[in-house]
Amino acid sequence: MGTRAERLEWTRGDGLVAVGAAATDLTGLSLSAVVDGTPFTVTGALGLVLAALTLLFRRHHPLPVLGAVLTLGLVVNVATPAAPHFGLTLTVALFTVGRRCRPAAVAAAGLATVPLAAVGLGGSLIPSGLRAGEEAESAPPAPQPGTADLQRIVTESRLAGMDTEFTVHGTVRPLPPTVGLTVFRVVQEALTNARKHAGNANARVRLTYRPQEVSVEVCDDGPGDGPPRRTPARPRSGRAGYGLIGMRERVALHGGTLEAAPREDGGFRVAARLPVPAAAGAPDGAEREDHRR
Repeated sequence: MGTRAERLEWTRGDGLVAVGAAATDLTGLSLSAVVDGTPFTVTGALGLVLAALTLLFRRHHPLPVLGAVLTLGLVVNVATPAAPHFGLTLTVALFTVGRRCRPAAVAAAGLATVPLAAVGLGGSLIPSGLRAGEEAESAPPAPQPGTADLQRIVTESRLAGMDTEFTVHGTVRPLPPTVGLTVFRVVQEALTNARKHAGNANARVRLTYRPQEVSVEVCDDGPGDGPPRRTPARPRSGRAGYGLIGMRERVALHGGTLEAAPREDGGFRVAARLPVPAAAGAPDGAEREDHRR
């Protein structure tokens, strides 16, 4: 049993563990209230504190303490809309059982802990976001844009006041979805930057299919009727911000390259090249040379 001083030391240690577990679980409850929009209730907080206080007796009564922690956890999570989580109090109680009980008792405690905690946390294994007689909606994810959507953003650019020309060159063929999305994002970002920085300018989008790659080029002819955009060089180089960095990284993921720089005769040019070996079988579409849209 140990001396009185040793028993007092154990009590102090267990007290620190209980306080720490209570503080951690209360913090988790408050964070779930903020993130998930669930209310922070007095009932839930009191239940977590009472469960943590049972840890004071965990050394001499590990199995009853685990049972009390599970019971209080069930009450808290059934009675209050707390978000599902495994608290520190439960972890400490189960750890103590593992350290102080026989293997058979440890196995039984572990088997009982998982389903009881899972049922109690959140009140049920079945989502609430479902009512009786209703089924979950399996809405398919929206398709990602690709090269077929370039005409749309070119039209949007024209409607925004920038005269934009779109041409397609080479034999049109299907592209991997991620490559098509990358081409779309490059054109979208480049046209957005042109409208922001090039003022009353014209833009040109050129999409080219080659046997082993696809390339896209977006140019504007600034300065148009707006303020100067190529001189001094600093404002033009300012285009190479986070948007162009993101484009460059996106293109690099596919083993491609991206160039973004002012043009010698004025304006700005963004050009990306992505390797895409020609797929076996007939291409999707006819050969188009200098096809303007």
